[in-house]
Order: sequence, then C-alpha cells, then structure tokens
Amino acid sequence: MTGSQIVNVSIDKFLIIFFSRIIAGVDFQQKYFAFIKIFAAFCSKINMTQDFQYKGFWFLPSDPKTKVAGTIYFEVKKGLTLDLIGSFPRKSKTKESIWGILEDGRYVTLSSNFEISRSFNFPGLEIAKYKSNLLFIGTHFNANRDISFKKISVHYSYLDEWLNINSGFKKIETIPENHKISIEYELPGPIDVVLNTNTKLSINLVATPPSRSIVQKDVIIKQKAFINFNYKRKATIDNIFEDTFHFQNLLTLCLQRPAYHKEVIGYLSEKGTKMPHKIQIYFPVNHLPVIEKELHPIDILIRYRRIAPKFTDVIKSWYDKKGILETATDPFFSTYYNPYLYTTDKFLNLARSMEAFHRDTIGGTATNRVRFTEVFTKFSKQFNPTLKIPSKVKFINKILQYRNDYTHSNPILKSKDKRFIELHYISEKLQLIMTCALLNEHHLTAKEIIESIENTRLYTHIRHKIK
Repeated sequence: MTGSQIVNVSIDKFLIIFFSRIIAGVDFQQKYFAFIKIFAAFCSKINMTQDFQYKGFWFLPSDPKTKVAGTIYFEVKKGLTLDLIGSFPRKSKTKESIWGILEDGRYVTLSSNFEISRSFNFPGLEIAKYKSNLLFIGTHFNANRDISFKKISVHYSYLDEWLNINSGFKKIETIPENHKISIEYELPGPIDVVLNTNTKLSINLVATPPSRSIVQKDVIIKQKAFINFNYKRKATIDNIFEDTFHFQNLLTLCLQRPAYHKEVIGYLSEKGTKMPHKIQIYFPVNHLPVIEKELHPIDILIRYRRIAPKFTDVIKSWYDKKGILETATDPFFSTYYNPYLYTTDKFLNLARSMEAFHRDTIGGTATNRVRFTEVFTKFSKQFNPTLKIPSKVKFINKILQYRNDYTHSNPILKSKDKRFIELHYISEKLQLIMTCALLNEHHLTAKEIIESIENTRLYTHIRHKIK
C-alpha cells in the first residue's frame, strides 16, 4: 500500500496495516519507525488549498444497490465535480444527496448536487457530470436537513500568525561549548468562551511531535491552531457556517486582509465508543490566494495579544451584535473577499457600509451628509493621525459627489470627475474609518486602536500615497 493510499484511512484499517507490518518485521527499531511513518500518514489531512481526486462507487440514498463508478475532483479554483462512467435516473437534474464509497473504503456524502452535462456515445458508455456544493468524507447523510454536528473545528488562513501563541515552547537553548541543544515543549491549554446557552467557542492548539528516522537529520515540532465550536444540541450545517464565517470576518477585520477556511472537521458521536468520529468537510473557497505568505506581527492591525485580556468580552460582543451590524458589515467585508471588485463598486460598498453603521448604531433620521459627518467626527481622533485629512467638509463633499455620481450615473459628472486614483485613496480612507468604527463597537478603546494603527505598516501606502 502506498503512502497516498494510507492517508486518511479509517482507524480500523490503520491498525490492520500497522499490526501486519509488526508481524512481518523482525527488528523492534524498524517496527517503531514503521509505526511513526504510518501514523504520520494516517494523521495527515488534505486541506482546502490543495487539489485532490478520489475514485469510488456512487449511488443515490433511495437506490443503494445501483452503483456507478466515477471520480470526485476537488479543485481550489473550480470546486467539487463528480465525473460518472454511467448516470443516475434523469427524474431531475438536482440531487440533494449522492453517496459514495471510495477505493479505500471510506463513506462520503456529496450535498446539493446539480447535473451539468450528460452524453451518450454509440457504441460506448453514458457519461454524466455533477457539480456539488459540499463534500463530507467519513459518513453518509440522508438529506441536507440531517447534516448536523455537536462540534466543528476550523483552521483559518493566518490564524497561527494572528494568535502567535508560543508559550508552549518552554525552552529552546543552545550551549555551543557543550555542543548541546535543548528543546522543551508543552501543549498550551484551550481558551474557552461561552457565546450563548448552546454554543461554546474554543481556541485549541495541536502539535505534531517530532518523528524518528533511521537516518535522523532534523527534529521538528509543528504547532497549529483551530477554532472549535461546541454545541450542547446539534447544530445544522447552515447555522454552523454562520458561526464559522462570522469568526472569519473578525479575523479579516483584525488582519486587514481576507482570511479563509483551510480545514474544517466535524465530529459525530458513535455508539460503543467515547472517541468521536471525524468527518472532513470540503467546499469551494472563492478567490483563495495561490500563495499564502507568512505574516509578521507588524503586518497585522489588531493582534490577539492586544485583546487577549478581554478576549471573552470582544468575542461575545462580536457574536451578540451580528444581527444589528449585518447591514454595515456585509458590504464592508465584500471589499476584502472580492479582489476583482471595481474601484467604483468598492467605494460604493464602503459608503453604504458607513450609512448603515450610522443608522444602526447612532440612529435617527438623517441625510447622508449628516451620517458621514457624525461618523467622521466620532472616530477622527483614531484614524486622522494616519490619514491626515485637512478638511472634514471637503472630504465629505468628495464622498457625496462620487456617491451620487456612481449611484445615479450622471453622465456630465462622470466625464468631468472620473478621477480613479483619487477615488482609490478615498476608498482606502473609508475602509480605515469603518475599521475604527467597527472596532469601537467591540470593546477596543480609542487608545488601543491608535496604538495598533501606529504599530503596523499596513497603511504606509496611504501615508505616502503609494497605490
């Protein structure tokens, strides 16, 4: 069996492989190294930044005896595609659930499927192709309403850099005169926050221990952070995604760059065992960057350490005010997650976000001029040391002029004032103003925000007008 076949096998299959090798081996050291190698392969996971494909048999829950051979493809840029050598009955192009058994024996469920092509060659075979929204590896779900979990773990892009929790590395000591290097590591405990009567959020760290090899060249300890969502009562996948994507937005706000789901694992309880059954979950992630660069702390606006003493208050406020601020946050975060957004659309989304923020937090019936003015005035001490906007009135006039121009498509104004570089910098300034406004809503003080802006290089391009 190859390493790729060993990856992600069931625990039963892992034990069979291991003990078969133990029986076949003759040397204890070789047995130990074999165990480490197999267990490392067993523990490895393919995340949503990697393309993969699995062959198997596929069938409908209503007709489990009729199986069709095919391959499921996951492509980062295109999502999930099922290619069948054969087809399902054509009662409808949509299939709520498609079940599969992969070549290594794992059960899988494809959820929310749509037939995109079907062809028949004579002589030859009928071929069908489906697009799927979700892939669950490890179980069969009958229908979308049955997809629920009591625990979900998510690893986000840049989560480790944002947290920067290194307290587990107790000692990294080099003593040249003794030719000695000492490393001591202890896994830090979880950080728990009760969000509501049904949901608890936890920051959990996992560590990959160093492997042993017959030819030992290095010793590596890798630490990775997950955000766990624990539910007293099972939560539906839709409600779970609301929670996980809302945390993604908080991470994006703190980073000032888009964060994404990289690994998602669901946990199901099994009869006769205390160990939960892990379900790997895959779905397409739009506009995922090809290369994820490692961030330095000065590339982050609000680091976890800044809010660690009051993390409970911040995270509870973030979830408690979700419904109140949604009309402001939706257009705001769209400017991060869509890198191909036109400058005009980015500007209009930020203007709408500020209008909604004023309406939902400050309140009252007001003109847009009043809304922009009051938001500017309320938070100017935080952003203006960096933005250095000399005239509040002129700046707001520019916002109103461009907003009316691009909202109502005035051809005279568009031909006269189509200055995209200026609009670009106005948008960048609006983004920082709205960032300050949102952070203020969640227990960050003006002093903390000012210090965070001063201690990052995120806004160098605004300070020096570098596009």
